[in-house]
Amino acid sequence: MRAKKKGWPKSARIGYRSSRKTRCAHPSGFKEVLVRNVDDLTEVDPQTQAARIAHTVGLKKRAEISVRAGERGIRLLNPLPEEKPAEVVEGAEAEKEAAGVEATEEETAEEHVEPAGEDEKRKEVIGGEEKS
Repeated sequence: MRAKKKGWPKSARIGYRSSRKTRCAHPSGFKEVLVRNVDDLTEVDPQTQAARIAHTVGLKKRAEISVRAGERGIRLLNPLPEEKPAEVVEGAEAEKEAAGVEATEEETAEEHVEPAGEDEKRKEVIGGEEKS
């Protein structure tokens, strides 16, 4: 590269830098702002900046951030898939309310009950004998 031989990648020269207006900008034209919680959205200007949710943020907070960003008109660069983020937030709030209440034995037993017909699917009849 230093000898500028044919076939090597070109080295940087004067004129390779991008313009000041587009420097450090996302291809969409917005400046990126890293968001780790809902409070960080207050620092984002919806006209010139777009939010990128940090990769360490879990699904519940990510859903809450996407809902709040939608309310404020902030563009997200890595939004949740179209899986109804409002339902995830509502489910998280319901879990927080129910955190103080323990599940009864009947509720825990219902969670482990297998649906009807599963035993028939597992058994195979081979030569007149049942095998589990």
